[in-house]
Amino acid sequence: MTHSPVIPTDDLERLRAENQKLRAAADHFENLWRRLNGLVDRSPLIAWIKNAAGEYCYVSERLCGLLGRPADELLWRTDFEVLPTHTALQAHKAEAAAMKGTEPVESIETFVSADGATSRWRVIRFAIVGVQDEMLVGAIAILLSNLA
Repeated sequence: MTHSPVIPTDDLERLRAENQKLRAAADHFENLWRRLNGLVDRSPLIAWIKNAAGEYCYVSERLCGLLGRPADELLWRTDFEVLPTHTALQAHKAEAAAMKGTEPVESIETFVSADGATSRWRVIRFAIVGVQDEMLVGAIAILLSNLA
């Protein structure tokens, strides 16, 4: 027969209080995440974040729609896996510049979406320091025009 360890009442109460604080913090961050996603997804922007290896770690719903792929097909993949080579090279160059600098890198880029439509976008890329001091690159883009 096995016995559960006996935890003194004071320790048990302390653990319950710590657990309650952790749950409250998790709820706070979950609500914050929902608000930020709502802000991005309801704006006219597309947005993404990539890690130093060039893998997507965040993609907005609007970007998923433009690429014609759900988030789970984009996350942890690079542009070279999801975009035409020319477009991937262009993005890779701009993101490298953004990660090296302290100022955002802006460009006007032509993009062919999953449905074959061509459009021009103003893209702004910028370095982000992640939670564990890892370097990330974030980007937002806004549609300038649809091309024929």
